Amino acid sequence: SIPRNPIDSQMLTTGELLEQNTFAIPLNQRAWSWHEGKMGRLWRDIAATADHFTSSSGNRKTFDGSVSGLPHFIGFMVFEGREPAEVYDGQQRLTSLCVMISALREAVGPLANDASLSPELRQNLNADSTWLAEWQSNSQSGQPTLTLDSQHNPLFQEYVMLARDDASRQAARNRYESVINSSKTTKSFLKSVDAFRREIDDSLPTESKDRAE
Repeated sequence: SIPRNPIDSQMLTTGELLEQNTFAIPLNQRAWSWHEGKMGRLWRDIAATADHFTSSSGNRKTFDGSVSGLPHFIGFMVFEGREPAEVYDGQQRLTSLCVMISALREAVGPLANDASLSPELRQNLNADSTWLAEWQSNSQSGQPTLTLDSQHNPLFQEYVMLARDDASRQAARNRYESVINSSKTTKSFLKSVDAFRREIDDSLPTESKDRAE
């Protein structure tokens, strides 16, 4: 979890960071503004790191979601307070990671029910239940891990953090249609999210997508 002493630092995996904490964007921070180019580079960097691990004879290859070697370094992030922690450096990366995990959840999440896969991998595929939101038992609603600025947050929650399929995202678009049509930044926000989802989907092996359908 995030250290209680504000001058302390700690190295965490993405899963540890998102599973153990909740975050909010302070009012004095600029809105999320990464376009699809920057988001695409983040995804390609992460994918290239994974490819290096699985293709290098010096690293252990497994299908249980673990691999030895150095991870992709996302960079330093600065937070203040707890539950939620206010994000002072790292908003763009943190938001983009949530978008990426949401896209992966939809693309390969159904494989979590594939009995032919190892229990470890199935657990990892289902990790989004605590990475993006603390899901309430017997409910489709949850407490989101990340809260954005007031302009983008309602749509972000429904379109990214809580949506699990095309139908739920389209319902969010319909609900916020007037907001989307009246705001260039909101349109740009959705364009980036959708472009990122397409890039991730296009980069996944065909057999993985076939098994998930």
